[in-house]
Amino acid sequence: MKDLSLETPDECGVMLLSETSLFPGCSMMLNIFEPRYKTMLQDSLESTWMIALGDLNEAALSSNAGLDYGVLSLINFCKNLPDGRSNLVIKGLLPVQFTHWDKTSPYPKAKISPLRRKPIDSELEQQAIRSLISASIASHLSHLSGNISQTILSDLAAINEITTLIDQVAHNFISEPALRLSLLSELDDRQRVHTLITALEQSSED
Repeated sequence: MKDLSLETPDECGVMLLSETSLFPGCSMMLNIFEPRYKTMLQDSLESTWMIALGDLNEAALSSNAGLDYGVLSLINFCKNLPDGRSNLVIKGLLPVQFTHWDKTSPYPKAKISPLRRKPIDSELEQQAIRSLISASIASHLSHLSGNISQTILSDLAAINEITTLIDQVAHNFISEPALRLSLLSELDDRQRVHTLITALEQSSED
């Protein structure tokens, strides 16, 4: 890989996957086989090593406005296979809004604008972190074996910034596509914490 500045590009290729979202700081494996995405991958590897991932959900399909939100991601690993496919590992960098789609591109490509989170007041942040970890334990970690649960708990406890913790918990513990997209696109971290804790508490009751 050549040296990269990791500056946010003005536009990039967008991989559109049905009801699939990725959060900043989290990773995902992808298999590239469609010709349009193979072209997108080649262009990315020759420039920024970045692509965006967009959730092609039912609302986006039925909306005249199309897809609005996704996450800009860095290609951390790429292996080209003999049959022409490529296996990737991408890591989410930051949430973005798609502001304009390039209709002349051979693959989905859009201008992007980073989403700016509204942070929680600093005096409330540690309380929010404790509440979110507690909800995660009640809904998910208590059902896992001791070693796995303790490892995950230690990883969560090491996160001292609420935005990062929200993204990690949402990515790993929330499976419902519409809720994941809501947590990704919501700008107010206080609302994101409330939504996430409510979902985790409901999950623990099921």
